[in-house]
Amino acid sequence: MVFMDNRFVPGSNTPINRTDDEGNTYQLRKLENGNEYEILKNFPGEKEAEKILGELATEICWTELQHYWFLTYRLK
Repeated sequence: MVFMDNRFVPGSNTPINRTDDEGNTYQLRKLENGNEYEILKNFPGEKEAEKILGELATEICWTELQHYWFLTYRLK
């Protein structure tokens, strides 16, 4: 399995608008028609991803690039 997503890099991403009590982060996104929406956008790290996979995965490999991360693993 392979997962890939962007990392939060200040100046490269839409700024984080707020963080809730559970640690979730939100960004404001504006559409071409002018409508603006607050969206949930979390930026997990290696330890959080490994915790989510738990006992389901083996051979977990996290790779972090300048603006993206990817994770590969095998199902047990």
